[in-house]
Amino acid sequence: MGIRYTPGSPPNAAIDPMAQDEVVIADVAHLLSEGSPAAVLDAVADALGQVVPHDALTLHTADASIGLLRPALVRDARSGKILASGPLRYGEGVVGSAAQSAEPRLVTHPRRSPSAENGSGIGAGPYSLIVSPLMAREELKGVLCLYRFGENNVFTEGELKTAVRFSVLAALAIDNADIRSTLESLAMTDHLTGLHNHRYFQERLLEEMSRANRRQTPVSLLIYDIDDFKNVNDSYGHLLGDQVLRGVASAAEGICRTEDPVCRIGGEEFAIILPGQSGAQAEVLAERIRRSVLERLFPMETQVTVSIGLAEAPANASSPRDLFACADLALRGAKSQGKNRVCAYAGRTLEPRGGSSGDYPLSGQWEILAGGAETSERRRSGDERPDGAADVGRSPESRAIAQMKVLHRVSANLNRVHDAALIAEMIAIELKSLIDYRSCRVYLLAEDGETLVPAASRGSPPLHEEVSEDRTAGPGNTLATPLRFDHHVVGVIVMSKLGDDEFDEDDMRLIEVVASIAANALQNRSVATSA
Repeated sequence: MGIRYTPGSPPNAAIDPMAQDEVVIADVAHLLSEGSPAAVLDAVADALGQVVPHDALTLHTADASIGLLRPALVRDARSGKILASGPLRYGEGVVGSAAQSAEPRLVTHPRRSPSAENGSGIGAGPYSLIVSPLMAREELKGVLCLYRFGENNVFTEGELKTAVRFSVLAALAIDNADIRSTLESLAMTDHLTGLHNHRYFQERLLEEMSRANRRQTPVSLLIYDIDDFKNVNDSYGHLLGDQVLRGVASAAEGICRTEDPVCRIGGEEFAIILPGQSGAQAEVLAERIRRSVLERLFPMETQVTVSIGLAEAPANASSPRDLFACADLALRGAKSQGKNRVCAYAGRTLEPRGGSSGDYPLSGQWEILAGGAETSERRRSGDERPDGAADVGRSPESRAIAQMKVLHRVSANLNRVHDAALIAEMIAIELKSLIDYRSCRVYLLAEDGETLVPAASRGSPPLHEEVSEDRTAGPGNTLATPLRFDHHVVGVIVMSKLGDDEFDEDDMRLIEVVASIAANALQNRSVATSA
């Protein structure tokens, strides 16, 4: 609700008109630092009605880059018609002429002045008109127009001067809004590439995930980075590195829709949010971006490639943090498979035709990175542990592949189960294949919506166990992770390690992904039960 100007008392004929103007202007001026631009403009219009009575008011804002005036505030019985009439050009009629000359005008007999009627926004007929350009920092911000209807109902020179003084306040309100908008844009923009920055990415991903959950529509996420970017900087210097970053940014911007924000979220790492897009649609876009970067010409004949990971919500995750974790795991899978490729979380990776790193079909051979029939090659090579536990001795790349395969199996298995206790038990069992924990307990929310009830336990219980419904503990040897679906907590996983062995960031990410999968399974079970 906007701030409205309410004078302390009606104008008093016994008071000097100039003094009355000063009081009203002072009352409005303090709103410049307190109210929104729209509220200040409303207050200016209200106050003008007290000191310069009029029958109608219009305020146009200026778009100097293309020389247009757009109606922004109209107080007239025909406001709908005036707003629908669209913008005026600089130099068009009396309003456009005032914008072009930046000089206020008082027209007392518009019926005898055809040029005054053209572009006034009111139409033909006897009326008196004040036109006052809104100037701030020597720039035109808009034009204020006041009207009185009738043959002898005219404005005076004194009223023109008062209207001009109020125009300064309106101009400052518009200028403040422009400055605020510019600062907000800069705060959300990466200065090097011109893309949205990490802050914008986080806020927009939360917004799109919330909208997707409400509407039951998909949203996909691409995360990609430049392969071997350190080598580019080391070999050719940071100036060329900056050109590469800008080129990769431009490649994505030229392909994505307007509603798909492209963001730079790290040094050489980028992300694209795809509202309403399924994982299959995201795969096609990701491949077009990969190919576009590969075919782009950079200085020094440098060839640049990107690896891309993608995930889809709600199919893979129900929260922004979990969706990012899934896409990040897919990116790591793409890196581990040789780079310059697309990998979908719990899905497929684009495999080059004939083994060429630069020749990918849009629809061709796809390798299952995280599928249920995943382990034939590893079993033949003896690379898989019989107990299914994560092998901490592996390279980070091969460990990432193993983790993705286990996560896919976890997802497939949990979504086939409709018993809450069994889901809890499976969580504890499957986590052991990802993290070598000392103990794991799974708590589920009781029907009262407040009590956490133990549902599964593996290993020795931690000595000091703290359960939280709304937070994930930081790295240490005890970790509590909530099971969230949308914004609702349905349970908690509590894990511990022995002695000085602490959970690291990689462990936390894996547990969060498993927690998201489990929360989805519990929600599906709840829906199936209620049906």
